[in-house]
Parts: sequence; structure tokens; C-alpha cells
Amino acid sequence: MSSTYRSLSDVPFAETLSIDGAVRLSDYTTAGTTTTYKLGAEWAPVRDIRFRTTYGQAVRAPNIGELFTTSSISGLWVTDPCNTWNLENRATRTEYTAANCALLNPSDKDTYWLYRDIISKGNLDLGVETAKTLTIGAVIQPRFVPGLTLTVDYYNIDLRGAIAEFGAQTLIEKCVDMPTLDNPFCPLISRDADGNLESVVTQKMNLSRFLTRGIDFALNYQVELSDLGLGGNSGSISIDAAYGRLLKRDFTLDPADPTNVTKSAGVFGSPKWKGVVRTTYSHDDFSITWAVRHFGPMKPTSTATAELYHPLKTPNVFYHDLSGRVNLTDNVELYGGLRNLFDRDPPRIPGAEAGGANFELGYQAGVYDSIGRTFFVGLRVIR
Repeated sequence: MSSTYRSLSDVPFAETLSIDGAVRLSDYTTAGTTTTYKLGAEWAPVRDIRFRTTYGQAVRAPNIGELFTTSSISGLWVTDPCNTWNLENRATRTEYTAANCALLNPSDKDTYWLYRDIISKGNLDLGVETAKTLTIGAVIQPRFVPGLTLTVDYYNIDLRGAIAEFGAQTLIEKCVDMPTLDNPFCPLISRDADGNLESVVTQKMNLSRFLTRGIDFALNYQVELSDLGLGGNSGSISIDAAYGRLLKRDFTLDPADPTNVTKSAGVFGSPKWKGVVRTTYSHDDFSITWAVRHFGPMKPTSTATAELYHPLKTPNVFYHDLSGRVNLTDNVELYGGLRNLFDRDPPRIPGAEAGGANFELGYQAGVYDSIGRTFFVGLRVIR
């Protein structure tokens, strides 16, 4: 169900004013009934500027794999948070750990490492993820600069009940660190009659939270060169720029433990500044585009410090791309280009020897261009 309401147009302080809304009711056979909605408004006090905002709720139902993955068993070395050493020394223990461990009372409190079965499977009890989203922005199209459009939008996305998986060791510790043993984690931990660990079930759970905030900027400008006095058939220049400023990207695995938050804004894969600027010259039979891609400085982890890493962050990285097209006939177009025109090497990443995405080469291939200069060429037939 949706509706749109427009009440004012071409009156003082309201060139246009519109309000719209939408509601959707969904019924999933596994996750149940959900409701999503959106409310939006636009207001242009004058023709040159328009303000806009939206607020809404979105949901995502669990997919087939998250629900129905068949059980598989593997082994893993784990440690019981109720053993003597952990009860006295584990840094993440809580005020509830000792009392809960006293209730479990494992007979083996001396063995530290235990090789136990880890059972991975789907979770039929998963519900939907729910996100509340807010955007506030403005569009500026000044009459004194024809062809120019500027936009800026702030966004806030708060995702609750996110579907995520806890590691086996984390599940074991969460069970005894909560105020009581009656919590979502303990049913996943199996102990024998003597209270000793037997196995752990790892599966997706609706517990986590993602919080993302940022600002998006965009500029579009196109001008006919003839308007600048360069002749009647001199083509046009267009500039298209899009930049993003990431203000916050936080992940909380368990909101019951608000101190355990992973802050990834400014960490590899999530630069605080990221954007691209494209400049295109177009004529009747050909066009050429120069694009500049920018990635702001990033550090290897959220906990990296200048004392432990040198350099702490990568520098600003710019890549230049050149592309173009030309009409060979009315129906055949030749196109091609160079990507990473100046063969810019990716920056070295501190701590590359730790493995993972940065292993061996020390590059972050998911962000940077680790191949070097490349080219492409092709023909397009237009019927």
C-alpha cells in the first residue's frame, strides 16, 4: 500500500512540497509476518534548491543456507572458561562467570586445551533482520549556472537482529559470562554428566548490530562549448563527481556486551573518504573520458597504533583511467581504454605476514589495483 500527497506548488516559500509514504506487509513461511514502511518528503522553497528526507524500516528474511544448512562436524581446540586458570586470569570474564561456573562445576578444572567436536548447521529459528534508515539531503541547481547540479545526503542505517555467527570459543565464554545460564548461548554448549565440555553447535543467530553513518556528495555539470564562444559544433564537456565520507561503521556481535564493538571506519575495505571524478569530452562521432579514483588513508585493523605499526596508515591513493569511443560507421562503434593509466602500485600494508586478504604480497586486492595497468578494446554493432 502506498500514497502520495502534494499540497503546495508555485506559492511563496514553496515552489513544491510533497509528502509520500508506503507500507508493505509480508508473510514468510519461516520468519513469520513482517512490516516495512517508508515516509518521505521534498520541499523546494525556491526553484534553485530542494530539500529531501526519508525515514523507513527495511527487513531481510534469512536465506536457505542460513536456515537449512546440513549439520557437519569438525574438531577444534578450545578452552573451558570454568577451568582454574581461566577463572582467575581470563581478561574477558565478567562478574557472573564464577557463579555460573560453580553451578556447572566441571570435574576437570586443570586441563587447559580441549579438542572437542564443533557442529555447524543451519538455524530454523532465525527471524528477520530489521534496519531503520534515515536520509536527509539537499539538491542545488542554481539558475545562474545552467547545467550544474550539486547534491549532499546524510544517511544513518541502524541494523538490529543481524544474522551473524559466533565462533565456538566465543559461544562457550558467552554462556557463562551472562547474568544467568538461561541465555541464548548455553543451549549450544553440551556438557557431560560431570559438567565437562563435550561439543559446541555453531549456527547463525539474530543478535548482532550494524551501525553505519555517512555523507554522500555528488556534482554533475555539463556545458556546450558553443555557449562559451568556441564555435557552433565544438562538442560538450561534462563533469561527474561522486564522493563519500564514512562517519561510522560499527559492528556489535552481541549488544548485551556493548564494550565489544568492532569499529571499521578507516580500516582496510572501509576508507573514510572514497570517490571518483569523471570528465568527458563529447562530440558527434566520438567521446573521451578521464576518470580519477581516490581511496583515502586506511589502517590494517581498528586496534592498530603508531607504536605497533609503521607506517600506521596507507597514503591517499589515486588511480587514473582513460577511455573513449568513436563511430566508425552509423552502426559500428569502436571503444577502448586504459585502466590505472600510470601503473600505480598499491601501497604496502603493515602486518601483511599475518595472512588473510593481505597474505604474501601485502596488498589489499579488494580495494586497491594489484594487477597494474590494463587495457580493453572492442567493437559495438548498433542495429
